[in-house]
Amino acid sequence: MFLFDQSAAKLHDEINVVCFSFLLLFTVYVFATHCPFDDLLRARMLVLNDYGVSSYVANESIFFWVRDVTVPHDWEVPSDYVYLSFVALAYLLFDIIYLVLIPECTTRLTSVLVHHVISAATIVAAIHIHAEAGIALCLVVEYNTFLLVLKNLQQFSENDNASVFSKVVSGAAQTVYKYTQPGIHAMYMLSWFILRLVYYPFLVLAFHRYLNLPVFGYYYHIIVGSTTALTALNYYWTFSIPNQNLKFLTAFIAVGVFAGLTFL
Repeated sequence: MFLFDQSAAKLHDEINVVCFSFLLLFTVYVFATHCPFDDLLRARMLVLNDYGVSSYVANESIFFWVRDVTVPHDWEVPSDYVYLSFVALAYLLFDIIYLVLIPECTTRLTSVLVHHVISAATIVAAIHIHAEAGIALCLVVEYNTFLLVLKNLQQFSENDNASVFSKVVSGAAQTVYKYTQPGIHAMYMLSWFILRLVYYPFLVLAFHRYLNLPVFGYYYHIIVGSTTALTALNYYWTFSIPNQNLKFLTAFIAVGVFAGLTFL
């Protein structure tokens, strides 16, 4: 059994805020220079063509609106998606090792480790079937994680004996928080509900439509199962918050999302 340690938690959050800053900037760059929705469809057509499956099914409305994309004969998955997927995977593996070695840095060790293992399995499976663009779509939710880490860093007191890294990162985070404090909590809560409780369940359905073909085999079960598990984890974390009004709102959203998925 381990005891929660604030100094360990602070260092972990400082490392995370640096990692997430880079990861989110990379994700923004990918969205600014590519269209993950179209590229995921192109990757699907590429796989289907490799298996000799008619590519007409790739123009189905996977993302709930009609997409009509073409695949040039020499098209390959843009390397930016591949690099982003490997960067995300490297972060997850690093953080898993960090959490195992320093478990006192978090109060939610088990659920965070489960989240990381499931996420890593999703990325590995996506890389195998050229669906790295789907990972870019999943990483959008990390905007909310970044806001959470930024909020957490404001709870720790300053230490005169802190390392240069700690002083620089905490100082930068506090400066950002100082000028965004009026809206940062609202942005955090709004992004939590929109991205984790609404957006992610719809990704599950999108991936189901993308992969629901025999040629994808067990990759279907890995990716769709993993995104379903991550969605369940998001709801579990939300229901774990000791606030009855929040639980009622979450239940209301869950019913609405389920109804929406049923009719799509």
